[in-house]
Order: sequence, then C-alpha cells, then structure tokens
Amino acid sequence: MISGKLCLLKSKINTTYLFRFKRAFYVILLYGLLIGFGCFPILPFNKSIEIKVFSLITTLIYLFLIYGSLKLFYKHFQFEKKLFISKS
Repeated sequence: MISGKLCLLKSKINTTYLFRFKRAFYVILLYGLLIGFGCFPILPFNKSIEIKVFSLITTLIYLFLIYGSLKLFYKHFQFEKKLFISKS
C-alpha cells in the first residue's frame, strides 16, 4: 500500500480512481494502526463468542478495504496507460 502511494505521487494525471485511492489509503492506514496497537485483536484470547465474531468481521472488513484500494490503484494505471497509448 505504501509503495502504491509513492508511485501515485509521481502520477501527473488526476483521475477519480486516484482520488478514491488517496482517501482509502488513510482509512486503511488508520485501521491497520488500530489493529497493530491491539484495539481490534485478530486472534482474541477471550472465550466470548461475540468478541471473536467482532474481531473476525473487523479483520475481514480490513482485508476488503485493502483489496478495493488495490483495485482502484490498478484501474488508475490502466487508465493512464490508455491515455498514453492514445496520445502516441
């Protein structure tokens, strides 16, 4: 994700995909930090089934956000490539 962000800083073309990727990047970064600090444990040691389900749902949402963000990143570069081909 961070390498994608660095690649997009070099991009001269602003697209909707780029705008949405930038917004999603900060949400994913915040979410990752919260998981890293233990606010949303991935493997809870609690016996409560509700806490385990909540942790599973939180982790799945995080993975879904990463997947969606990488898809936006890929679509931006596809669009940029099409523009480059059409200009030549």
